[in-house]
Amino acid sequence: RFIPIAKDTILTHHMNQLINSFQVGRMKDDESLAYDQFRKSSHILYTKLLAPLVDKLENEEKKLTIMPDGQLAYIPWEVLTTLPPTPTDQVNYRNLPYFFRDYVVSYGHSATVTFHDFDYKPAIFRKNAVLAMAPTYLDSKEMVATTAVFRDTPMPLKWNSQEVRQLSRYFKGKFLTGSDATEKAFKKWAGDYSVLHLAVHGQVDPNNSMKSGLLFENEEGDTEDGLLHIHEILKLNLSMDLAVLSACNTGFGKQRKGEGIMSLGRAFAYAGCPSVVMSHWPVPDKSTAHLMGYFYQALVDGMPKDEALRFAKLSFLDKEGQMNDHPLYWAGFFVMGDTRPLSKGFSSVMIWSIIAVALVFLVVMIVLRKKSARSVE
Repeated sequence: RFIPIAKDTILTHHMNQLINSFQVGRMKDDESLAYDQFRKSSHILYTKLLAPLVDKLENEEKKLTIMPDGQLAYIPWEVLTTLPPTPTDQVNYRNLPYFFRDYVVSYGHSATVTFHDFDYKPAIFRKNAVLAMAPTYLDSKEMVATTAVFRDTPMPLKWNSQEVRQLSRYFKGKFLTGSDATEKAFKKWAGDYSVLHLAVHGQVDPNNSMKSGLLFENEEGDTEDGLLHIHEILKLNLSMDLAVLSACNTGFGKQRKGEGIMSLGRAFAYAGCPSVVMSHWPVPDKSTAHLMGYFYQALVDGMPKDEALRFAKLSFLDKEGQMNDHPLYWAGFFVMGDTRPLSKGFSSVMIWSIIAVALVFLVVMIVLRKKSARSVE
């Protein structure tokens, strides 16, 4: 069902307020004021944007695909709150009545693309599983005392390598970290894998989207400059199931009339990725690594991609502690495009489980044969 939403002049103010609240949360200045601002704006936006839609849905319809236009594309609809704020002296983002607690939210490029029934054949049947990359950006000639908290500045990262290593527990594939995670390696291998996971720095050029890019390791004497620009991505032919851009601002960019946001994630969609996970804003390194762990755990269990991301956010809120409950830490990522589950048989855990069952069956058969032979004697 497709339900259009009428424009309202009050939306712009509260969208700006909501977006600003994420920045205040990052700086930790006047938390009570930021909390009140977030609750007020998120609920007013809910009443304007989602409440009219929810009233028209059937009770069993718990999935929404949103195709936002203009400034609406810059907000995470799933964190709009369904109940009006009540007076309180405590700052507690964890227990707010977020819309995504009851609904699964994904995003679409356009109605034509989203609702077209494509002949979907998971690439896992045709290719290797996962290509995951995590540069550390360490300069071997210098001692580095600090690491980046967010994935938007060209400083060393600590948690992205761990993020990639935990993927290797679930999946088969190629996992490149440190100096191996180069732009050259990406261009060499990306077309051979079904799932792409890039835990890197993202850089956005506010004046020229084509110059925005993903930052890899840069080897001395390499023919590549280490920054994969949007104009380079658009020239690639990426036939895969899923691209996860685990970096800052990968869903952010300039609006182009009739086309939406020209972001890094949008570039991967144009290059052939039917499903892209991308970010609204600068994401923290540590919390992103934890969130992605929950996300892939759910994918391994066979959840659709949108449900898996919802599971990851709920798990993060439940397990990561009050210090990290601000939406800045967990609400930045969203899935755009196809949401169907990854192909089963994809997980290395499942492969080893099948091998274990086969071995047990073989042992049982051998024992039974020996018993049968003794009875004959």
